[in-house]
Amino acid sequence: MGALIVFLLVLALFAALIFVLINNSIISSKNNVIRSWSDVVTYQRQKTKLLPDLERLTRDYLSFEKQLLSNIAELRSALTRVSPTRVDVQALEDIETKTQNVFSGFRAVVEAYPELRSADLMRDLMAEMIELEENIAAAITIFNRNVSEFNTSIEIFPNSIVNDMATHLKPYPAFRDSVAESDIEYKFRG
Repeated sequence: MGALIVFLLVLALFAALIFVLINNSIISSKNNVIRSWSDVVTYQRQKTKLLPDLERLTRDYLSFEKQLLSNIAELRSALTRVSPTRVDVQALEDIETKTQNVFSGFRAVVEAYPELRSADLMRDLMAEMIELEENIAAAITIFNRNVSEFNTSIEIFPNSIVNDMATHLKPYPAFRDSVAESDIEYKFRG
């Protein structure tokens, strides 16, 4: 009888240890999502350092480019509202759409005013914006990977049981670029 009690105690301790390890792995995975979201927000907010120069250059051509200036103002406003601690994929999608509107309008300005192309400031600003957009794309890729890993970690067995019993976390939505998706004919039906 004593051996059975010892065996049951060891089994209970082993189950408790597994429970704690799984719970910690879920929390770690959630923290990776939050950290990578914060990186995305940080890169997005770096746009605010470049936007004043873009606004100044655009203001020079304001009589022709009022819509571009309005798009820049909307982007700045959207960037200030995004939180580094609260994952809001819809806000990120909105920012990316506004960024694409700004870039397309800005390209139109550059094409309409060839003298802008030769300006050092314009070249530097565009190079910096391109690098920043590449960093944002990389940060979004990392964020989506972390979201996928987290969502999987709370949905697989036995993690789903631990999540239901302890952390009660819900899956995060991944970032989706609806503008890019509109150009793709294949639609995933999951």
